[in-house]
Amino acid sequence: MRKYPEGIQELYTAGGELYGVMISPELWSELSSVVVEHLTKTGKMAVRNELKEPMADWELLQEYWDFKYPPNAEVCCEVCGAKTDDWVHDSPRKFTLLAANLGGLARFCCCNCHAIVTKRHFKDCIKTECKACELEEETS
Repeated sequence: MRKYPEGIQELYTAGGELYGVMISPELWSELSSVVVEHLTKTGKMAVRNELKEPMADWELLQEYWDFKYPPNAEVCCEVCGAKTDDWVHDSPRKFTLLAANLGGLARFCCCNCHAIVTKRHFKDCIKTECKACELEEETS
C-alpha cells in the first residue's frame, strides 16, 4: 500500500534514512508557488549571492593570448540554449565569469539555468563542456 498518492516518492539513503522527496513535474507545477511562498515567509529561501567576476584574470588571459586563433567572447549553454557572441558586453548578462587563467581555462555560469560552461583554450582549438547545475546542500 502506498504511503503517498501518485507523483510523490520518498528517497532514502543506503542506511535507510530519509534523504528527500521527489515529486512529479505536474505536482510541482501545482505546488511550487505555495512552497516558494512558505520558504520566503520562514526565511529559508536561499538567495543566490551575486558573484564578483574575476575580470582581472580574464583581462590577463587576453593580454597574454598566444593561441593560433583570435580571442572570442562567445559562450553557449547546451542545457537551456542560451548563447551570446560577446558575454562581456551583454546587458543584461547571459553568462557570469566564474574563473579564467593563463592556461586558457575560462568557466562561466549560465544566468538562465545556472549550468556551468567551461571553455578550454588549446593552441589549435577550443573545447567546450557544459554541465547542468547540481544543487548543493546548504549546511546550517
